[in-house]
Amino acid sequence: MTTCPKCAYTRKASDTAPDYECPKCGIVYAKYKRGAQAQFVRGSSVQDESSARSPLKMVVAAIVVVALAVGMWQWNESVARAEREAAMEMEARQKAEREAREAKRAAEAAELALRQKEEEQQAEVEGAVAAIEAQYQSWKDAARLAEGTAKTALVEPVGKLQELLGATEAMEVPPCLDKAKAALVGGMRIEVDGFVTFMQSEGDGAATPDRASFEGVERLFAEYESSKGECAE
Repeated sequence: MTTCPKCAYTRKASDTAPDYECPKCGIVYAKYKRGAQAQFVRGSSVQDESSARSPLKMVVAAIVVVALAVGMWQWNESVARAEREAAMEMEARQKAEREAREAKRAAEAAELALRQKEEEQQAEVEGAVAAIEAQYQSWKDAARLAEGTAKTALVEPVGKLQELLGATEAMEVPPCLDKAKAALVGGMRIEVDGFVTFMQSEGDGAATPDRASFEGVERLFAEYESSKGECAE
């Protein structure tokens, strides 16, 4: 007895359908079997093709993963490089700013030191001018006293003049006062020599020296007055 490969019907002796055909579902046994075999072969081919494609997919997936990893590494490296460059640029800018501040402070300190030095020099000059002018005023007072003193009493006044002359010669003055000092000392020396000559001369002891006899004194004292102002220029 034949059993249908499709519906599993077993033929009976009483069935009237042809031997090659199922009495129940009507399929042709041989044709159905060939179709089943062909379907089996197609399924095996599909399975084999899928199996063949599986390693290729794995390779492609691996390549994609590697490409993604490389891309991520390159992106991270680019970001890190940009951050390093930004940090270096910031450090360079900060260094330049520090150097600029230090240069500014150095320039300000140098300017302050120069200004202080100039002020000190000016104060020194003013002090020297005041000191030599005080000597000149003292000299004029002493000279007037000597002019009004009799010859016999000139020793002390002339001694005072000689003392003032020595002190003026010993004074240290800035270069701008060198010319004024030389003129003042020159005029003082002429007056001292004139008084000494008058004291040693013969004649009335009650007489006083003639101011006009001290030739050049007024010119030298006038030169002192005009030269003294050079320190203020």
